Amino acid sequence: VGRADAHAAVGHHEIVAEFEGLPCGFIRTVGSGKICLIGFHFSDRFAYFPVLFNQIMKKLNTPKIVEMANHEIIPLLRRSENNGFLFLGNYHDDVKASTASLVFNGEIISIPVKMKNRSGMIIPLFYSITPDLTLCYSSCEIARIGLQEKELCFDVTSESIGENFLILTGREIASVELEHCEPRVEETQSSTTPAKKVFRITWESSSPVSGKTLRVHLK
Repeated sequence: VGRADAHAAVGHHEIVAEFEGLPCGFIRTVGSGKICLIGFHFSDRFAYFPVLFNQIMKKLNTPKIVEMANHEIIPLLRRSENNGFLFLGNYHDDVKASTASLVFNGEIISIPVKMKNRSGMIIPLFYSITPDLTLCYSSCEIARIGLQEKELCFDVTSESIGENFLILTGREIASVELEHCEPRVEETQSSTTPAKKVFRITWESSSPVSGKTLRVHLK
């Protein structure tokens, strides 16, 4: 407890936090880089120390990989060179909503989510289904992907009431189906490769979707 604020540099160290007049966090240069030492429990979420965290990241010239619209949902990114997974967790006792923003493969991604209490979800990022078909990302969790000839099936789960989406690239889409919903397809372009066609499949639901199959018919 106590107050943690950024302070002016003192000697070879830059004090970034203090408690009762005593320093409890500082930054110093080590070799060609910088190190930050903090003598207290620290979190960049749940509004404990978000302002201080942002100040420290700025001073260390370390941009956040994933930005959240608020501090209600915790993100964790795991990636290889061209694909990965975004893990999201709601550790609260009630439903929380937020938006995850990141740059991946040069694409600016924004994913709004709404999650039930004490739940987690895994969102795929640029998952290659076939050499010419890629699932870019989605606003829902996908438990299974199946492909038979020209029919692509996604088992989707989402706590979000309202709009959900899934983005594909590489193949033309003829039509889409989802039980008790009316999905629609919108053709857009990649921000990094204008010649590449991107298809956004969107649907709205008045209740959470669990284990339903989204069927995508390819041309």
